Amino acid sequence: MGRRRDRPGADARRAGAGAGRVLGGADTGAGEVWGVPDVTTNVILDGRFIRSEADFHDLIEGSARAAGFEGYGRNLDALWDVVTAILPQPVEVHWLNENACRAALGDRFDRIVSVFRDAEDKLGSSFRFEMEAWPRIGPSRGGLWTLACPCSGSTLPSG
Repeated sequence: MGRRRDRPGADARRAGAGAGRVLGGADTGAGEVWGVPDVTTNVILDGRFIRSEADFHDLIEGSARAAGFEGYGRNLDALWDVVTAILPQPVEVHWLNENACRAALGDRFDRIVSVFRDAEDKLGSSFRFEMEAWPRIGPSRGGLWTLACPCSGSTLPSG
């Protein structure tokens, strides 16, 4: 695993790791840590810009960097680490336009989706994964948003 620039968990939010900006109100989650409201980290993946597994990992790597993590391994084990331990929880991953990249990724698409589904099983209410044919407007709950930006291979705060 790579190296964090700050301490794990809620400390990353307190340190301003840059996972996005707070939109709306705080979640109704488990409370606050050191005065920081419990907010949701939202990662948006747009299938229109994922033409290969490398493109997918570029986007996940950007989300990991935004959470203060360096050294993403660009494989399914590293994806597991990012979604279960690196991103500040709770986490929501929204995969938009998934049909646009399903053919390009082939059987790797199903393996990537299974990592997200397994994370849902392991983390329960702390992790949610959705595939959507068309983007919704605004977050389902207040929280941190990262937009997977295809133009730079990184994430940018939304808004």
